[in-house]
Amino acid sequence: MLAAYRDAVARDDDEALAACYAADCAWLTPDGPVHGRDGALARHRALRESLPAVTRVTFDRVEQQGAHAALWWTGRDDAGAVRATGMAVMEIRAGAIRFKADVAVPTPA
Repeated sequence: MLAAYRDAVARDDDEALAACYAADCAWLTPDGPVHGRDGALARHRALRESLPAVTRVTFDRVEQQGAHAALWWTGRDDAGAVRATGMAVMEIRAGAIRFKADVAVPTPA
């Protein structure tokens, strides 16, 4: 499941991203909780809009213990400069993300 999620993020594939989330998922964000698959997709879109210089996301570290995973990522621009970093914690059950908490930190230009 994590491979499908990372691939969907790398391709900015909203349909594939939505398929990674459970219909009743919960996502804790710095702006408050988001619920449901549509809410998760809206959060992904909002993140992309808030980080317009980021054109490529790489996952620097992925740790998984059973149903729980932590992912550290770096967002880069077309020139390869780091424009944001972040981390997400997820609970995955029955092949879908049921819970997520994250933070994204823009890098000053």
